[in-house]
Formats: sequence, C-alpha cells, structure tokens
Amino acid sequence: MPTRMHEEFLALLERGRMIKARRLKEGEEWLAERRRRQQEAAQSGYYNIEWQ
Repeated sequence: MPTRMHEEFLALLERGRMIKARRLKEGEEWLAERRRRQQEAAQSGYYNIEWQ
C-alpha cells in the first residue's frame, strides 16, 4: 500500500508541475499581448490611464 501512495503522490506532483507550466505560459502570452497592445496604442497616440 505505501508504494501505491508514493506513486500517487508523484503523479500528483507531476500534474501540479504541468499545471504550473501551462499557467506560466498563458501568463507570458497574456503579458506579451498586453505589451503589444500598449505599444500599438502608444504609436497611434491613444493613451489609456490603466496602462501606466
């Protein structure tokens, strides 16, 4: 029984790592998109206070 619990724990850790990696990637993509939109707005002369 302890071996099974150990394997389940390792599987849970791996799942957590996968979720963390996915969320990190999503966050980086969101930030890149936001920076791109900010740059476009700055070039067009439009300014949004939220982007300070």
